[in-house]
Amino acid sequence: MSEQTATETIAHVSSKEGATNGKPWRKWSVKDEGGNFYSTFDAGLGAQAEAHTGERAEILWKPSGDQGQFKDLLAVKPLNGAAPVSDRKPEGTADWDLIGLRKTRCLLWAHFLGSPAAKTIVELTTEGSKAEAVYRVGQRLVALAESDIYHRDAAVKDEDIPF
Repeated sequence: MSEQTATETIAHVSSKEGATNGKPWRKWSVKDEGGNFYSTFDAGLGAQAEAHTGERAEILWKPSGDQGQFKDLLAVKPLNGAAPVSDRKPEGTADWDLIGLRKTRCLLWAHFLGSPAAKTIVELTTEGSKAEAVYRVGQRLVALAESDIYHRDAAVKDEDIPF
């Protein structure tokens, strides 16, 4: 069956792990705002979809299954004009803004995972995976922080707060 394209906002990305015949696997499920689900076992593709949760993207997929009832995710291309993420600028020098953003993400996750908020989420989660619930909230907090960085106007010279 041939490849197809959908242009939608990525609403949610989840993953689950298991083993078949003693061989471990991890499957990512991507849900768009139209309610369609796409899946992949490719870790890089799953991470890319997670990174663009809440954004409009061109989703390349192909039908699979006996009757084409499943949608195998082949590619995710964000429509915000962003190029593939690299820690190098075109001229080859380090992209310190991106490196700083990655370090900030690590710090946000480290503080969130050890926080009373994460503990409360675990205590209050009665259905599904407690780890998945903590991850979803943490992912949303990181996305909100990054959204503020990208969508807020830069500080002007005379502002008291330089960021």
